[in-house]
Amino acid sequence: MFSLVESWRESGKTRKQFCSEHYMKVSTFAYWVTRKNKAVPAAEGFLPVDLSAAGERKTSVEIHYPNGVYLTVPTGDVALISTLIRLV
Repeated sequence: MFSLVESWRESGKTRKQFCSEHYMKVSTFAYWVTRKNKAVPAAEGFLPVDLSAAGERKTSVEIHYPNGVYLTVPTGDVALISTLIRLV
């Protein structure tokens, strides 16, 4: 059911439209949307950084914002990375 919830979110359709196309009651679907929301809590703040491969040189840093935007920036530009982190 969680995959249907994701399909609905990506479709841009209303719950009623989506449920009608998938022969499902809106109330049943609403239950599964709630379950999905509780199963995957929104990440807040910063996530831990894995330093187990600290000997490897990285050429870029990937920043993931809560709204789903991902940015890849060069590691050498510390000022830019700092500015982008503060946008959260």
